[in-house]
Amino acid sequence: MKTRKFSIPARLRSFRYAFQGLWWLVREEHNSWIHLAFVVVLIPAGFILHLSPV
Repeated sequence: MKTRKFSIPARLRSFRYAFQGLWWLVREEHNSWIHLAFVVVLIPAGFILHLSPV
């Protein structure tokens, strides 16, 4: 198997594809809006209440 060398442009391109996929998910899948709303509320609440990740 041939391995590719690390390149910044390729890495940036992969991040672009990942963000395009996330945008598609939020735009097309209705349940993702529910999950996103909970994340937006619960992560700050965890910091405010000093909850551990466990």
